Amino acid sequence: MCCRRLYNTIKTKDFDPWLKEWNENWTPPEELLPIIQEDTIPKLLDCYYTDLQDNKITNLTAGIEVYLVVRTKNAIGKIIDIDLNNKNIDFICDGEIVTNDILKGIKITSVSHRVKLKTIKQQS
Repeated sequence: MCCRRLYNTIKTKDFDPWLKEWNENWTPPEELLPIIQEDTIPKLLDCYYTDLQDNKITNLTAGIEVYLVVRTKNAIGKIIDIDLNNKNIDFICDGEIVTNDILKGIKITSVSHRVKLKTIKQQS
């Protein structure tokens, strides 16, 4: 009995203008767009040697000057250490022999950072 009375009340003409007004003024909420989070983690993309004319070198020999090219993402301004790990060649950077083949304190200044090195025979 109660439900029938409620149904009849909803169907009355007095209630229709309110429903019509509500439907006309109602706008659907905007669709939620996915939030794109920018990847800000520093990453090392590639590391290789080139000659002074920017040609890649795969086999290093003693007595030449090369660039160590470090390609990074989101690392500009970061200071890193680079392990050159070569058992046959030692390196000179800024006039000093690189101890244990580890370049220390290299500040990345671009996405393709270059460090000039000179190769020498392995020191005991």
